[in-house]
Amino acid sequence: MPRGRHNAEAYRAQKRKEDEKRARGVAWKAGAILSIFAGLNFAQHATRNVEPQQHERAFGGQEDLRAHRGSERTESAASSYRTLYGALQKDQVLFIDEYGAAVGGPRRAELEATENGRFRIAQTWLDRQREEMCEGGELFCDTTRSIPRQLNVIAHLQGEPDGVTYLDLVRRNGTQRVLPVPGEGANQKGDGLNRIQYVHRYVGDTIVVGEDQAIVREELALFAPAMIGVESTYDNLASSGVGAGRAVQGMPNTIASHGYTPDQMTYFRYQVAFMGDLFSEHYTTLRNSAVARQIEEQYFPDTPEGHEAFVRYVLVPMTVGSYNAGPRRVLGVAEAFLALYPNKEAFVAVHGSYEVMGYDLFHIMTQEAFFAQSVDQYGPDASAYWIEALALSQLMREANLY
Repeated sequence: MPRGRHNAEAYRAQKRKEDEKRARGVAWKAGAILSIFAGLNFAQHATRNVEPQQHERAFGGQEDLRAHRGSERTESAASSYRTLYGALQKDQVLFIDEYGAAVGGPRRAELEATENGRFRIAQTWLDRQREEMCEGGELFCDTTRSIPRQLNVIAHLQGEPDGVTYLDLVRRNGTQRVLPVPGEGANQKGDGLNRIQYVHRYVGDTIVVGEDQAIVREELALFAPAMIGVESTYDNLASSGVGAGRAVQGMPNTIASHGYTPDQMTYFRYQVAFMGDLFSEHYTTLRNSAVARQIEEQYFPDTPEGHEAFVRYVLVPMTVGSYNAGPRRVLGVAEAFLALYPNKEAFVAVHGSYEVMGYDLFHIMTQEAFFAQSVDQYGPDASAYWIEALALSQLMREANLY
């Protein structure tokens, strides 16, 4: 039996048990979530509460398909990560369920000192919280894998005054002016812009992906500023334990393969150009894959509007996820999804219904792949990366950072 199959079956059995309980709360929860997100105006398109029967008309060209980019599961998860980045304090933890929805509110954690004089959340406290949450059998739980997951920002906010949030760090670093590159003349592109403004305006300049280019540039110009926020809070001196560096956290081998030198990558302008190049490479790999074509054929209408929805809500999020996990693992996520749900009928048999559903389809792919352990080295960070970028983008735009 393929790796992860037992986990996938156990997960779906637990999920069926939860569906009846979850369904009873959907009406009030969806209303609350939509009221929170009504003012976000993500991607410069108004979010409208569309009744299920309107979806076919919408994707037949009668309505703006981009009005459907949000839906209940995606918005629940985005709300959790908005709390993480915009409100959570350094001594707080937020627990989330299998689709990223918050389990209660932020909890003040017990901290313990480390050998280097810093602090961390006490594992005994985390274990105790999970045991209490899982006693009733209402959550999908696996305490051996630290599920339900916990979100915190303690590593980023140590040494910061009380009240500072992750978004404050992004604002502090991201609003620094982009420096000119010596020797490249006066009046360089984007003079006077800060880092956040620059990546929003110019990341698309090196994205070359053919017929879908305008859509892809538009969408990634919205994701990219938040992705750098997630990667490094725009700290140009940031480095990781695996060797990634600078604000965009590029890997040295990948940077070199795209023709950039370490000296060039000290300048933010070159980092943004590298990011666009990487988007082009990953998007093209994903778009040309057999698994992507099968998802479009099985789950999206064979119309121009259906293709645009597929690009915006599946291929672009896959590209965002590839920045963290690489296209091979993201294609593995899509393959695992199709192995379970080769068509809409199989999807409906487990999930109860299917509509052209904005980001929800990709969100379900990523979360089920993580919980079923169906893709090697596809863990909680990889599965949540794109929704983190979505949520931080909403916060940054709400704060008029771009």
